[in-house]
Amino acid sequence: MLFIDTNIFVAALNEKNRDHKRGKLLLESAFNRVNLLYTSDYILDECFSVAWSRTKKESKTFRLSLIQRLDDTTQQSEKVRILKVDERDLATAKSFLRKNPRSFRHSQTGHR
Repeated sequence: MLFIDTNIFVAALNEKNRDHKRGKLLLESAFNRVNLLYTSDYILDECFSVAWSRTKKESKTFRLSLIQRLDDTTQQSEKVRILKVDERDLATAKSFLRKNPRSFRHSQTGHR
């Protein structure tokens, strides 16, 4: 199972993003490596929010085009499955983070 997070989608699809080349390479590699990629409805929501907020200085046309590319790549692709996060999933995540605070800090900062 290969789970794709927000920044990979946003960087890959926004050619003005500083990590665009790397994000595009990672996403293309993921699409070529496996039959199905996974993300979640929370990630999808975050993709739209991040893409919109980080392109405030761009034209509305560019911004809407980016949102459309995100939609096409995630919701219109037969290779992407969007997992639904429910209350049980959130409770499990919160419990894990309470028991493993270093894991949360590492995921946020890259440091252990």
